[in-house]
Amino acid sequence: MIQFPDDLHNLSHRPGFLLRKAHQVAVAIFGEEIGKLSLTPPQHNVLSALMANPGCHQTEVGRIVGYDRATVGAVLAGLESKGFIERTDSDKDRRLKTLLLTKKGKSLLEASNAALDQINQRILEPLAEHERPMFLALLARVAYPAGAPARPGLDAAPAPRRPGNRNDSNTATLPD
Repeated sequence: MIQFPDDLHNLSHRPGFLLRKAHQVAVAIFGEEIGKLSLTPPQHNVLSALMANPGCHQTEVGRIVGYDRATVGAVLAGLESKGFIERTDSDKDRRLKTLLLTKKGKSLLEASNAALDQINQRILEPLAEHERPMFLALLARVAYPAGAPARPGLDAAPAPRRPGNRNDSNTATLPD
């Protein structure tokens, strides 16, 4: 069992608090770098999920990005109203709508690539170069614990991959 310091009220010893602070830093950096494209992190996450998984439906997108049904529905509605995605009837199930990026949506994602690289660099900047892969691998283990009870977004979330497995470039690499 992990031994935590005696002072339970010292926020710097609480993983949840530190993750929340790190998230606030990441969102602020995202806003500074990509805000000029008028994209929010949830919109960018959904567009990225659709780029990587063309033709999926709303429930699948929600699982991939870890958003509840109402949130992903609102994000998709906003993206559709701006012409970044389109919904078409599913060939497999008439109750479902297939989601696809439009040319405008793909162009927006391409325009965000340079900013996204800068965002990642700035978020990881406090870490030494050699610490960054380990940090990402450890963070992925917290976000996607093997054998743990389901957490929001965990069902279809990418599992961390081992070095040498190039099947999924969107996952963190765990050391052997």
